[in-house]
Amino acid sequence: MSAHPSILVVDDHRKVREPLALYLRRHDFNVMTAGDAAQMWSMLAHTTFDAIVLDVGLPDGNGFDLCQTLHRRMNVPVILLTALGEAADRVRGLDLGADDYVVSPSSRANWWRAFTVCCAAAGCSRTGR
Repeated sequence: MSAHPSILVVDDHRKVREPLALYLRRHDFNVMTAGDAAQMWSMLAHTTFDAIVLDVGLPDGNGFDLCQTLHRRMNVPVILLTALGEAADRVRGLDLGADDYVVSPSSRANWWRAFTVCCAAAGCSRTGR
């Protein structure tokens, strides 16, 4: 584990993906981004990440299904990012292997809590904001 955990942010909306990546970079995360599931799989074939932020509504893959596949194939924490705020959706995501479930838009404090949980699962420490 490096001193700066690596995060893959997967979201087809640049206005979501880029500000989140910038926020994480400002807090010493190494961040790469992907705009769809195909890019994500390509990056995962060559790079190891400490955590993945995964949009549920990608144009080329259902985030719930992708989360389940990631959970089965890789030992990497996943934070699901979604506009679906119903309790049943959250339970579904967590049951499929997500380490956390963040409804967008979300506060920075909520994001920080999600990353703290994922970093703990990955074995790294992130305590500052």
